[in-house]
Amino acid sequence: MNGRYMNLKQFRAFILAGISAMLVVGVPVVARAQTAVCTTNNWSSVVGATELSAGVASATNRKYSGPCGLRVNLNGAESYVVDDNPLNEDVFNVRFYFFMNSVADDVVMFQAEDGTGAAVIKAYYDSVLDNIYVDFTVPGGATETVVASGLSTGWHSLEIQWASTGNPTVSLQQGETSTSQTWSNALDMSGVTIEAAKLGAIGTVPATGSIDFDDYDSRREGTPGRLMVGDADGNSIVAVGDLFAVHNERIGTAPANGQADCNEDGIVAVSDLFCVNTIRLGTSP
Repeated sequence: MNGRYMNLKQFRAFILAGISAMLVVGVPVVARAQTAVCTTNNWSSVVGATELSAGVASATNRKYSGPCGLRVNLNGAESYVVDDNPLNEDVFNVRFYFFMNSVADDVVMFQAEDGTGAAVIKAYYDSVLDNIYVDFTVPGGATETVVASGLSTGWHSLEIQWASTGNPTVSLQQGETSTSQTWSNALDMSGVTIEAAKLGAIGTVPATGSIDFDDYDSRREGTPGRLMVGDADGNSIVAVGDLFAVHNERIGTAPANGQADCNEDGIVAVSDLFCVNTIRLGTSP
């Protein structure tokens, strides 16, 4: 175990270089519009950088929370970011959000590796069945697979809890719909450790489509869990302030600090105001 990895590595810290603000005259709700500076430079390394786009929400980028997201354009070649901060980790808990855009073939979107570069955890999309599969592998040995089924259009979170001893858990969720599977560990993974993690399009890559990623969070201690749906201003409660945050992002005044895309359809629109208000009033969980 190492001190660099004691708590967590967060996607937002990797993808956001800074925020600049400019004064806007005549805006009734907030006084400043903010422009996010988005980058992949904070990751340990990048493969296929020309097909990676770190940016604010636009026609060529989606984001789930905060100002920035990461799009991976699929063109048949590998394209991913790397976090090599894990060091001899025998406990690895990770969660990230993803949005599939017309992906017509199978693709590996996450891989955690040991010190030799061998995959210990691999998460991949099955385009025929619309399922997410997670492989757990003893490097040089056997593999067990967990299926998280029920992928639909929109943002999903995938959370994986792994330890070299014990039973890993895989949870795929969109809104209040969750598919969670606990793998009854039939493999001897004692002595196996995580040394690096990759996020993007890994290995054999489809020639068309794209995948948006946001809010990657990995840690040794504790589990990331899902972000609070409807918490657009990022203060951990759903209240009137979240309506203002959604409105400001919707009209282009300022990106929300939290989750403005309440219905998780990839667009911040009027429907998200209704979604937030429904949660705020307690008429929906």
